[in-house]
Amino acid sequence: MGFTDELRKKLLLTVSTVGVSVILVAIVIVAAVSPPSPEAVVNDFVAAIRSGDGEKMEQLTEGEALAQLGDTTVLDVEQSQPWYNLKTNGEEIYREFRIGEVEVSNDTARIVVFYGAGLFQEHEYYLLRRDKAWKIYDIR
Repeated sequence: MGFTDELRKKLLLTVSTVGVSVILVAIVIVAAVSPPSPEAVVNDFVAAIRSGDGEKMEQLTEGEALAQLGDTTVLDVEQSQPWYNLKTNGEEIYREFRIGEVEVSNDTARIVVFYGAGLFQEHEYYLLRRDKAWKIYDIR
């Protein structure tokens, strides 16, 4: 005793629907638990600058960048200038911005961010991946 054509079609439709549903759920779960990309980290950092959220800025930085972020009174103007400007004028500086060139190589990334009126100025963000999370370690 075999399956009728109608029963076979219903069974195939049911199995296909369940299979596609399982794949979609798996994609959503993987996307939800995956760490943010370097671009997302820079975007979050810029959002923190614009909102004045120093705590979030600190969460997204490490090493020398974190130290410079906390100390904008450094006498070395060349090193401290970008950080001082970001902390004091960040909302204005990044009123308009666009993420440009992105280079990712293993556990390092370099992202160019264009900002300001006309998007002619730029900062280069340098990131390291630590324990699957990207952190900003320098801005030039």
